[in-house]
Amino acid sequence: MPYQVNHIYLDPSYLPLNWNVKSTDQKTVVGYRQGTLVDFGAHRVISGLVKLVDQNNSPLMPGYAVRINGQQDGMVGYDGEVFIPNLLKQNRLEVDLLDHGSCQVDFTYNSNQYSTKKLGPYVCH
Repeated sequence: MPYQVNHIYLDPSYLPLNWNVKSTDQKTVVGYRQGTLVDFGAHRVISGLVKLVDQNNSPLMPGYAVRINGQQDGMVGYDGEVFIPNLLKQNRLEVDLLDHGSCQVDFTYNSNQYSTKKLGPYVCH
């Protein structure tokens, strides 16, 4: 309807897995016989699984808290795998090993790698 607020919704379940949106609903007012461009802040994300091992090449135990690139928190899962929701060119993971101190891993991600992003194993020092 012209000159009235229109509510526009985007169902993110229809987006490809490597895309994310900042907002799923927008409001806009359009004049008679006019169109508009609605920006949902869609952007491509590159995520992946990183396998972490200790100095003995054994996977880290599940349940340890992980600080991802100094911002996001994650968790070590089974087989020492950590999900990284937004891989950067240079990445740093800091793992809290509880009573055993902490360790960290620095690694480079090459965006030319295949779409299945299983990285590692990386030794946590």
